Amino acid sequence: MTKHGSNFVIFITLLFFPFAALPQETSAPEDALNPVNSEIKQLIEQEKEQESADINSLRNEIDNLLRITEQLRAEISALKKGHGVSYSSAKSSSAAVAHYEQLSEELETLVKQMKSTMSAAAQTEQGSPKLQKSPVLEKLTVTGQVRFRQDVDRKNFAPGTDVNEKGLLRSRLGMKFQPAQNVTTVLQFQDSRTFGVEGGNTLANGSNIDLHQGYILLENIFKLPGLSLKVGRQEIAFGGQRLIGTVGWHNVGRSFDGGRLAFSRNGVSGEVWTAKLAELFAAGDSKDNVLVGFDVSAKKNSAFMPRAYLILERNSNKNENGVNLLARNTFGVHASGKIRSVDYEFETALQTGWQEASEVAAFLVGFSAGYTFPVKSKARVAIGYDHLSGNDGTAGPVRSKYSTHSMPPIINFMGTWITFSIFRFIPGGLG
Repeated sequence: MTKHGSNFVIFITLLFFPFAALPQETSAPEDALNPVNSEIKQLIEQEKEQESADINSLRNEIDNLLRITEQLRAEISALKKGHGVSYSSAKSSSAAVAHYEQLSEELETLVKQMKSTMSAAAQTEQGSPKLQKSPVLEKLTVTGQVRFRQDVDRKNFAPGTDVNEKGLLRSRLGMKFQPAQNVTTVLQFQDSRTFGVEGGNTLANGSNIDLHQGYILLENIFKLPGLSLKVGRQEIAFGGQRLIGTVGWHNVGRSFDGGRLAFSRNGVSGEVWTAKLAELFAAGDSKDNVLVGFDVSAKKNSAFMPRAYLILERNSNKNENGVNLLARNTFGVHASGKIRSVDYEFETALQTGWQEASEVAAFLVGFSAGYTFPVKSKARVAIGYDHLSGNDGTAGPVRSKYSTHSMPPIINFMGTWITFSIFRFIPGGLG
């Protein structure tokens, strides 16, 4: 007889955004949220302003030449009339002829200068080699983030328990390059560290630097609008991120090695994705741990956006009794929406399958609701509840403890402990 217990958590979230200037973190490093990218844009803008100033200067010079030309023509005409003779008669007057020829030469020189100036203006408008923008910079976007956080941890609420305090730093540098219209490549490097763990010596330590994201995205493949393929190391998040998420609040964050084939049309999206959690280099990949997912969602109405999903987790490695270590299936539905200033989110999922020698039979239920105040800071208050089925530790043939494939944004059920969070303050969405 197996006894069953439950794991649950209630959380109240209070979000304030007093630092509007701070950059917003997203899944992909394609946001221009860093000084490097801003400097590149500023240089391009200065280049455009210089081009415009050069063109205006040339046009002013042309106008001046035209005015001088008209003055010379008028002076020649007055010279002829002043002598009261025809052109042929004017040749008999040496002084008149000399003055006339001098004016004609000056006029011819001015016409040549006008033609040269107009040609230079045309080349400047088309983009001279000196002022031409770099085609590489136009296709490159650089992103970055430096986030410091001081953690005060006291998960054990027993009297007399000391507080664990530490400083965390996460730095990210990303580059997005679009060599063609429907091709995008992304690289994002990350350094994540806890202050003091290097023992005061930081001269030659690079062990914390890793590739957080590195993928290629092909859009509108086979000339089908809405059909895309993304392959490589990438952030993956679905719904409320209770099962699959980026865990952005964590000092490291989560990304997956895999691929996503997605199709979206008229507000309806479907996706097939896979990720490898463990590579054990066994013959036939018999011991690898792999996730495969199917996801369908609709976003036609912002007040109600439903989603359904199936996640299969497989590890064909067998124990001493010849039983597969893991064959877990997760079926779930999720819905979210926003009506004016009120938003809500609901999710429920059921797990079946086998884990080692035990049958898996577990469930999850969670929901949250929030209100965004109509103020400039967009302050928001929210309340939520999550319930995961669980065992009380008694051995038995049925596993009713719910297992997640990703640490949820508020709670962590990856092990046997629960983090109970009352308030979270997230300036600028940086966690």
